[in-house]
Amino acid sequence: MTAVSARTLKEARAVLYPWAGVILLCAFPLLGRIHGYQAVAIISVPDDLTAILFRLGVFGGIPLLACLAYGNELRYRTLDLLLSQPVNRLKIWREKGIVTVVAVLTSLLIATLASRSHFPLSLQMNADVLLFLIVVSCSASFWTLVGKSTLGGFVLNIGAMVLLISMKTTLLAVNSKSGYIRPSIAIAAMWVVALVYSGFMLWLGRWMLVRRQSNGDVMGPDVMGAIPGLLPVRIASLFRCRPNQRILNLIRKEVQLLRPLWLFMTLYVIGWSALAVSSLIVPDVEDKQRAIYVGLVGVRATYTIIALMMAASVAYSEERVYGVQLWHLVLPISIRTQWLIRVVSAMTAAVLCTIAVPTMLMALARVVLHPEFMNRVESLRMLDAISVLIFSLCAFWCATVARDMIRTSGLMFVAGGMLFVTFQVSVWLTEQLIPGIAQIRWLVISRFQLNPGTSGNPLGWFPDPSRYLGWLLIAFFAVMILHTYTLFRRLPQESVLKLLRPLVPYLALIALLASSFTVQGWKKGWGETWELFNDTETAIVELPPDRPYKVEDLAGVASLPDRTRQWLRDASMILAVSDFRPTGMQKTLFGEWRNEGTLTIRFQSGMACKATFLFSPDKSPKVMGSSWTCN
Repeated sequence: MTAVSARTLKEARAVLYPWAGVILLCAFPLLGRIHGYQAVAIISVPDDLTAILFRLGVFGGIPLLACLAYGNELRYRTLDLLLSQPVNRLKIWREKGIVTVVAVLTSLLIATLASRSHFPLSLQMNADVLLFLIVVSCSASFWTLVGKSTLGGFVLNIGAMVLLISMKTTLLAVNSKSGYIRPSIAIAAMWVVALVYSGFMLWLGRWMLVRRQSNGDVMGPDVMGAIPGLLPVRIASLFRCRPNQRILNLIRKEVQLLRPLWLFMTLYVIGWSALAVSSLIVPDVEDKQRAIYVGLVGVRATYTIIALMMAASVAYSEERVYGVQLWHLVLPISIRTQWLIRVVSAMTAAVLCTIAVPTMLMALARVVLHPEFMNRVESLRMLDAISVLIFSLCAFWCATVARDMIRTSGLMFVAGGMLFVTFQVSVWLTEQLIPGIAQIRWLVISRFQLNPGTSGNPLGWFPDPSRYLGWLLIAFFAVMILHTYTLFRRLPQESVLKLLRPLVPYLALIALLASSFTVQGWKKGWGETWELFNDTETAIVELPPDRPYKVEDLAGVASLPDRTRQWLRDASMILAVSDFRPTGMQKTLFGEWRNEGTLTIRFQSGMACKATFLFSPDKSPKVMGSSWTCN
């Protein structure tokens, strides 16, 4: 293996798992196609979870992949060490670029095939998506080196892109009003400017890598560390630690660890506001207003999922970057207190960023924007408070296990896939086992000539989970959040098996719930109780009444199942027939039936069964309405 291949393999290995996660997200519409749903277009209103996850992969996952080549080096503090090796820096830049291009193009190819969209450049929507991915991929290296972390580079890259989209929308709107340039020429000029900007950002990232000099530290301060310096002195002083405020100091630490989330929220507010205000400038034309509407919807949907992930995991990720994840084990404060502060901080940040801030923006936009436009935006189904809380709890559990944002994202998708597969397999196994239980029941009833009603529901001892579904969900998530305390105390794990081991109890619980739901929804086990009598009644009405018969007589005029033959062996049967005279509602329900039969069956064991039913020789089925008793 040469040095070049070793370095390339190292780069590929670093992006392998995130790339697999993005591929899974981009392939989500294939699941919908398998189950018969409609395919998801790359640009349309996200109306279900599949569409939201697909857009998250395209607009969030692919830009994140572009940042990983340099973000991983900054995360593990190996960038300056790599640049100090006797290797031309242009070769390093070229190798990282090749791996990034392959990862981005393969993800885009899967997304295109899965969504049945071939990016025809004549469609403005698909052209905008393609242009977006080109710009963010070329700008990723520069913004990652500026942000000095994967998360910082991702946030800055997306934030810059949102501002560029707002400027582009505004300029096109102004041009459409003034008419200085034809729309086709304006779009072509926009493409030229975007490609020139992409090339410039690509060259700027290369220039920063080639000219990079170490400042004496293995890893310089993250760009997030400059946020307190941007605040007024009085506000920044609130986040400084005090010698006699231990609990408040922990809260201040959590707030400062969430600085990437606050920056991301600020960029979202600026970008969403710019898109919303641009709707006032754009002419009231369906296609152009729809473009802004789709932009608002896509930005909000993507922001919501990413913000929830960041609220749950960014504190762990920042601690990992600074190498202080184990400090909480030696601090003179109980681990329970630290865990509780982290839980409350994560949940509060999630509610603030995904519910409070978007709600305030919508309230302000309702005052400024057109009512019809706002009605379309508000008609979109977004995550409510309960969904946000549930998603936050799941993300926080995964973050406590993984202790890193990238690994948390991967663990969430792996855990979701394992839970889904466990549910489906449990349902399938239960459906295979239940008929076996029913067959054993019928064998016992037929062999020992028992009363079919004595055993009742063969699986009636199973609890009905649908009656307590709300309480079960509350208990499930309460156990999950309490489990995070145990996980918070343990050392960070690097093995994949050790990361997945805490998931085993939840898989077992999901399997039990799936089996319980399947059992409760299964009707054949106790519905077939009537079949022994129905087989007997259908056969005996073919024979003259008021005569004793054996099972051999019935078998001569009708086909009896083996279990009915065995149940009726050595039994004596007699049928009494009378005219059926319906009264009241019976005329409406059973007016067409002519005869009423009373069947008496006496077994050698001494048990006697009596069944009453209606029958008519010229109808199909000939028998109905059987009621029976045995003693």
